Amino acid sequence: MEVMDGIQAIREIKNLFDAREKLQGMSEELQFEEVLRSLRRSRVRTEIVMYLYKIYPNASYPAEISRNTGIDPTNILLIM
Repeated sequence: MEVMDGIQAIREIKNLFDAREKLQGMSEELQFEEVLRSLRRSRVRTEIVMYLYKIYPNASYPAEISRNTGIDPTNILLIM
């Protein structure tokens, strides 16, 4: 009977890991949806993301982002 309990415990652990993976995938999808919604609502955010995508993998200072996108530097600091 102990062997059967051990097998059941292993199945339960596997089910817990599977459920955790599904939840992590759902949270990543929800985060992606939030990012898309945020970008749709703001031209400034979209401009910044597109500029950073264009220069990837290099980094950029807020003043440089402002200069290259034409966005006011105070707006860039508020978003970052």
